[in-house]
Amino acid sequence: MINMNDIDDLTQNFKMKFERFKNQCDIVQRVSMLDKCGDGSLKGFYGYDLSTVALRLIAADGVINVNEVRYYNELFDFEYTSQELLELYRGCSDMLLGEYFEADFSDAFSRLRGISAGLAIDYKELLGYLCEIIISSDGEVTDDELEEVKTLKSLCR
Repeated sequence: MINMNDIDDLTQNFKMKFERFKNQCDIVQRVSMLDKCGDGSLKGFYGYDLSTVALRLIAADGVINVNEVRYYNELFDFEYTSQELLELYRGCSDMLLGEYFEADFSDAFSRLRGISAGLAIDYKELLGYLCEIIISSDGEVTDDELEEVKTLKSLCR
């Protein structure tokens, strides 16, 4: 079992690496001359992608815990209450569950790998940090959460 100090350290590492990832996205976007209008912002898209993964993980055990909300907010600079995050989840749960999400997530990772192998490696590392933080933050890691992490990591090929 991971303790809160370890989760805090992982959170700081995630935030530092996430900032570097977003900066690298901007550089790759400029150097590769990707059209933000046509292709969208890499850092915006993949930042949103990570935040939806976190939301899916938070709900994986069927409970939205106050510590999960705290870390979600800290990771992504949000200010949700537990109730607001629950409402957000309920509003988009259809998109977060099942094959639609998994196919979209896998396709997005493949696109990122095609744009920049380095960014794909960094994204996968961020995903690892994110999974560990979220599933550990409520003090109990369930089999459902572990299965979800396994699924997510398998989609990043």
